[in-house]
Amino acid sequence: MQQIYLVHGYTASVNSHWFPWLEAQFVDNCHVQFKRIAMPDPNEPKVESWLTTLNQHLQIDHSTILIGHSLGCISLLRFLAQLGQPIHGVLLVAGFAESIATLAELDPFSQLQLPYQQLQEQIKHRVMLYSDNDPVVPAQYSRRLAEQLMMQTYQMSGYGHFLAKEGVSELPLAAQIIHKMLMTS
Repeated sequence: MQQIYLVHGYTASVNSHWFPWLEAQFVDNCHVQFKRIAMPDPNEPKVESWLTTLNQHLQIDHSTILIGHSLGCISLLRFLAQLGQPIHGVLLVAGFAESIATLAELDPFSQLQLPYQQLQEQIKHRVMLYSDNDPVVPAQYSRRLAEQLMMQTYQMSGYGHFLAKEGVSELPLAAQIIHKMLMTS
């Protein structure tokens, strides 16, 4: 059975935004197990506890697909870099891997540079979704991370930071991308 894991970001939970909707798109697929991972202390995240949680809850193999939103993206990439194991795919939504001036409290997550070449070799399918009007993670941060990882990118118009309070409770493009990953070997 193919595993799909979703990791939320800063101040969020497994029931935030478009996460439950996305999982529901895969409920009837008997070949897929979709899990949303609850990260500890999302209002005061710590790198070590987030990586420990990922190590405890993610069972990774070559067919695994990982989905991250915002802080969940860099957390997943750090986890994969430590793990060193190949996986099938990664979908990052509003991802970043560098310090953002308005989010200095998250700097510990971006202080060490990611091993981009290693991650390119580890992750077969790499996709980034970002919005042209993201007030939290400006588009250039997501684009730079996507360039470093040689990711396929989709710039969406008017999706902000992909939050429910911005009207984003469904994300059909994410479902399409994951379905496409599932269909490719």
